[in-house]
Amino acid sequence: PPPPPSSSSSTSSSSASLSTSTITTTTTPWSRAGGRGRRQRLALDIRSRAASGLAEEAAAAAAAGVCPPQSTAIVGAGPAGLATALMLVRRGWRNITIFDKLPEPNEETMNMRSYNLGLNGRGQQALQQLGALQRIKHNSLEVRGRREWGPAGTKPSSREFTDRRYLTRVLLRNNLVECLREEVVAQSNGHVSIVHNVECEGFEWRDHDNQKSINCEKPTLSLHNSESGSRWSETFDFVAGVDGAASAIRAAMVRDSQREQQQRTDEENKNIHSEEPLTTHFKRFEPCNTRVYRTIKLKLPEGWRADVNYAARGDENREILFDALPLDEETLLGAILSKPNHPKMQNLTVEKARALFDEYFPPLSSLATDEALREFAEKEDSRLPEFSYVEGALHGRKSVV
Repeated sequence: PPPPPSSSSSTSSSSASLSTSTITTTTTPWSRAGGRGRRQRLALDIRSRAASGLAEEAAAAAAAGVCPPQSTAIVGAGPAGLATALMLVRRGWRNITIFDKLPEPNEETMNMRSYNLGLNGRGQQALQQLGALQRIKHNSLEVRGRREWGPAGTKPSSREFTDRRYLTRVLLRNNLVECLREEVVAQSNGHVSIVHNVECEGFEWRDHDNQKSINCEKPTLSLHNSESGSRWSETFDFVAGVDGAASAIRAAMVRDSQREQQQRTDEENKNIHSEEPLTTHFKRFEPCNTRVYRTIKLKLPEGWRADVNYAARGDENREILFDALPLDEETLLGAILSKPNHPKMQNLTVEKARALFDEYFPPLSSLATDEALREFAEKEDSRLPEFSYVEGALHGRKSVV
């Protein structure tokens, strides 16, 4: 990919040590594509559809008098960050750099930390608007029904999803990321670069002399290379913060709003009239029903469908639950959700993990191999995200969102 955009602020020479992602449009080893000819036909069809959509959206943006900025930074290369890049590219934006603090993904890391996602109708519609749905469909499975058991394997029930206008599509989160990365390459024509191992620690408003300025409209990012340890600053015309629950961009916007609010208070104390600024606030809700989870792969036995969501309640109080979605035609990716420090989830061994399934989820116990149970027992509990939201101004001046 092309080098990062030039900056109006001074950039240290250490930025040359950035780990810049080299992305190709070839199908990755973990995708479900079959056959080279089929992949080539898919790629050609996707490019044709993308080119048509790009031309239409770019023309609409030009007709509306929208002038893209000369340089854009997107902080975060997850699904939302890559979707943001696609949206901007389709509107004619160029010279886009995506920063991500994680290393460039490979086959090993793709399989380490991932979980299944279900794409409902709204998700599929959004991907269709980005020109990415066909690639996603090629690497995902449909879920057509649900099979559920009550406590200790009792009261089995089944349901076919015949009343829905759409069918949920399932794929690993990491596969979704890879599909969107490939789509960015296919649609951007080299105008988007992804830089890994670089964390954004926030931003400030600085003038051309690299001095803090309340009148500056261009944000200067504070960047940190986790491999070399170097730090530097870089100024962009536009910045989108898509960096997750611990967003550095959001935190900087909140601090900036607090400073502006304090400035207005000081001016009022001096009887200086000023307009009330639109401030940014962040609200995190205290968890009231905390759950932790561990994932496990299960082998589908003969006769079990690969297009069904399998679920089970371990007890009447729902303190331990199981849920699984298809990973491929032969495998389920399941998760056991429980209260933190559940006694049956402590100090697990293969034998204790097998006893756990036998007691709480007996219909599913035979689907777990000893190797899968060993990996399950060695994992640490993962926490579900807490609920939070941003209110007030979702933008900083005219150049940060």
